[in-house]
Amino acid sequence: NTKVFFKFNTSRWNATQDAALGPVIGNGTTSLAYTVTGIVNLTHGFSPTLLTELRLGYNRYYDHVQDQDTDALNQKFGIQNPTPDPISDHTGLASIAIGGMAAVGGQVYYPLINVNNIFNIVDSWNKITTRHTIKWGVDIRRYRMDRFQPQGLNLGPRGLFNFNPGPTALNGGPALGSYGTFGNSFASYLLGVPNQSSRTYMPITPTNRISMFFAFINDTFQVAPRLTLDVGLRYELYTTVKPHFAGGASNYDPLNNTLLVAGVGGVGMSTGVDVQLGNFQPRLGLSYRLNDKTVVRFGAGI
Repeated sequence: NTKVFFKFNTSRWNATQDAALGPVIGNGTTSLAYTVTGIVNLTHGFSPTLLTELRLGYNRYYDHVQDQDTDALNQKFGIQNPTPDPISDHTGLASIAIGGMAAVGGQVYYPLINVNNIFNIVDSWNKITTRHTIKWGVDIRRYRMDRFQPQGLNLGPRGLFNFNPGPTALNGGPALGSYGTFGNSFASYLLGVPNQSSRTYMPITPTNRISMFFAFINDTFQVAPRLTLDVGLRYELYTTVKPHFAGGASNYDPLNNTLLVAGVGGVGMSTGVDVQLGNFQPRLGLSYRLNDKTVVRFGAGI
């Protein structure tokens, strides 16, 4: 009276996006991604009237995108870094955008590392008596969503320099064509006069944690040969979303105009968000069989 089912699946792939200016100073990227899925299903009959089913599940998704060049070119080219971090101080080149030509340096939103882990446990029971069929069970889920991407308004973790025609174009002069746009932009680059210079500094990125708990019980009662009554209750509990590291999340409190930073200054990791404990959802159903071909049904729930 016992059945066991097991399934495991994994896939992996690599991708490369080359750049027009080559792998050293171009903005090409490489990507490595894989998935892992595992499922175990156990069904056991304790008796002809009592059955249980247990399911265990796991899913992992990993994705890593980075620039093709990982050499410390900022240091070699003399680009100053007053606030170094592991990305800006050791890898790649700042993004240099000259109007009218392909971009130089790393892309502003990489590297990207996504690691998502999902755990799931489901246990359900079925009990049959003379006039009742009772079902109950639980569903527990755990999400670990780890993400590292120093995006921050797309300013670039290694720095961003935009060179456009403005600094070298004539004030009030004629409109620039495509060649003029490039010429004046390149002139701005040669003079070292960018329209914009900026950088993203993000040592901590969100790594969220959340758990979910669901439970239910349902009774199908054969009131009469033609009348069936279904009564059920479902409960749902969602924990607050919390970052894995202090400083990884924030929440604005409009009551006192304060930004609550998780794990900083006495603020909890849930940033003042409470768990709702009263998510009870009753259900009611009726069905009446008029004849062998016609059944009237009614249902309601919250």
